[in-house]
Amino acid sequence: MPPGFRGLGGVTLAGLRRLRSTVGGEIAARLLRVRTLGRVTVAGLLIVSCTAAPAPGSATARPPSSANGSPARAAASEAAASPSAGRAAASAVPPAASAGSGAASAVPAAGSAGSGAASAVPAAGSAGSGAASGGPASANATPAAASGGPASANAAPAAVSGVAASGPAGAASTPPSASLAPTRSAVARASVSAVAAPEIEAIFARLPKPSNAAFESLVSREHAELDSQAEVPSASIIKLPIMIATLRQIGAGKLSASTPLTVQRDQVVGGSGVLQGQVGRTLTTTELLETTLSYSDNTGGNMLTDAIGGLAVVNATMAELGFEHTHMRRRLMDTQAQQRGLENTVSAADVVNMLKQIWSGDLLSKADSAEMLRILRLRGKITDPSLDFVGRHLTPRPTIAHLNGTLAAVRNDAAIIELSKSPFIVVMLLHDQHNEPAAEEAIARSTAAIVDLVQ
Repeated sequence: MPPGFRGLGGVTLAGLRRLRSTVGGEIAARLLRVRTLGRVTVAGLLIVSCTAAPAPGSATARPPSSANGSPARAAASEAAASPSAGRAAASAVPPAASAGSGAASAVPAAGSAGSGAASAVPAAGSAGSGAASGGPASANATPAAASGGPASANAAPAAVSGVAASGPAGAASTPPSASLAPTRSAVARASVSAVAAPEIEAIFARLPKPSNAAFESLVSREHAELDSQAEVPSASIIKLPIMIATLRQIGAGKLSASTPLTVQRDQVVGGSGVLQGQVGRTLTTTELLETTLSYSDNTGGNMLTDAIGGLAVVNATMAELGFEHTHMRRRLMDTQAQQRGLENTVSAADVVNMLKQIWSGDLLSKADSAEMLRILRLRGKITDPSLDFVGRHLTPRPTIAHLNGTLAAVRNDAAIIELSKSPFIVVMLLHDQHNEPAAEEAIARSTAAIVDLVQ
C-alpha cells in the first residue's frame, strides 16, 4: 500500500504526492484538487485504480478509449477535477485498464488481481489473491464493456465515461462477478459516508440558532443530524401525527375514509387554511385529510382531531408507534392553551422516522403508507412560498412529499426529496427566530445545498 493511505477514511497530502511516481503527476495533481474536508473522495480513489500503470511483468490490458478514440483517462481525470463531478463519478465503479502496482492496490478495480485492500471497495471481475501491495495481474481477468456486459444490477459500469474496456487480443474474458461487484447502494453508501454526511452536518451547523435538524439517505443507511432528539415546537408539523392517527383509526374500523364531516362554525379557527370561509361544506375523511395536509388547514386539523377522539388518541398513537418525543398538548390555534405554556412538540429524529417508514411502506400498513405519501406529494406540488420552504430553490423541481409549519418565531419543514438516484429525507426545525424570513430562506438554501451534494 502506498505510504500515506489510511483506507478510504483519508489520504494525506504527502501520500498523494508520492503517488506521482506511480500514477503520474497529472492524476496526482487532480486528486490533490478534489480533497474534501481533509479526505480524497471515493471517486478520486476509484480513478486512481483505473489509471494506474501495470506492474512490471504483468499482463497488460489495452487502455479503454472514448467514443472519439481519445483515452478514457481524460474523462476520468475530468471527473476528478471538481468535488461535485467526483461525487457523481462515485456512482459507477470503473475498471482498471491494468492491474498490479501502486495506488491500484488500495482500491482495485474490475479485472485487477489481488485482494488485500480490495476488501475496502471490492471490484468486479477481480481474480487471484495477491498481497496488499498488489499481486500480478491475471491475463484472464478482463472487464466487460459497459455497452455489452451483462445487464446485472450488481455489475459495475465499465468506466466513468461509459466506454468499453477490453483485454489483450486472444485473452479469455471473465464477466464481472456478482459476488464481488459492489451494488449501486454500496457505492452510494461509500459516497455519502465519505463526502456528503460531514458536509451536511456543516450545513446544519450554519442554520440560524436555535435549530434542530436531521438528514437520512433513502438509498443507504447514512445520516446527519443536529441535536435531533430535542423536543421542540412543532407548529403545523403536528398535522403529520394527526394524519397517522386518523388512518390508524380508519384501519381499526373506528372511522371510515368516506365518513362525511361538515365544517361547523364553532370549529373555525384562524391561521392557514381554506376551510375558514366554507362553513357548511361537507367533506369525506379522505378529502379532509387532503385539504388539511395540502393547505396546512388549521380548521381541518381540529376537525380530524375531533373525529378520531381528541388529543389523547393522537398521543397514544405516537407512544404506541415509538415516537416518544412527539406530543399534541393543545388544539390548533388555541392561543389560551399556548398562554398556559401548552405547546405541540416533535423532534427531528421522530419526524425523520415517520417519513422513512412512510417511504418504506412500514408505517401502519403498506396501503396506509402509500396513502400518506400520496397526500404529502399533493402538498409538494404547491409552490406558494408560505407553504413551501424546502422547494424554493430546487430547479428543476423534483417530486417532493412534505409539510411545513409556522408560528411566531418558528419555521419548520419536513420533506422527502425524491431525487431519481439519491432520494433523501431532511427535517429542519428552527425556533426562537428573530428574523422569520431569514429562517425560511435558510431552510430553502440548506435544502438546495444538500441536493447539490447528493445528486
